[in-house]
Amino acid sequence: MTIYAKKAGTYSPIVGVSVKKSSIYSAAVGIWVKVLGVYQAVISNLPSLPANAGTVSITATGRVKGSYGTLVGISCTAGTSIVLTVYDNPYAASGAVLFTGALSSGQSATLATNPTYCQDGIWAAFSGTATFDFVIGA
Repeated sequence: MTIYAKKAGTYSPIVGVSVKKSSIYSAAVGIWVKVLGVYQAVISNLPSLPANAGTVSITATGRVKGSYGTLVGISCTAGTSIVLTVYDNPYAASGAVLFTGALSSGQSATLATNPTYCQDGIWAAFSGTATFDFVIGA
């Protein structure tokens, strides 16, 4: 298996790194590869959040971020049952889907914790009533 780095929507192989019978594992403090049942650090000692990460709160469908960046996590408190879809689009509920999740009435949860790169921006669309806190970075 070849491991790729993604930047600005382009994938490039990481030269000299390949593994057999493995699976990728994302950790808060680095990128890991599982080889024959053992996790090995590919990149370690990364900060758990980017230095420029911030939180954007929304209570209605709309723009979360108007330009490229990273979706680091989503926390939600649902007033009613909700289904959330997050798009890589700063203007509308269309384009590449970055995340989809659902919560029942009265639930609170972290819906996404793995950093996801967005090329154009972030738009969140949901039905019902809820408060979302999006942790985003550049």
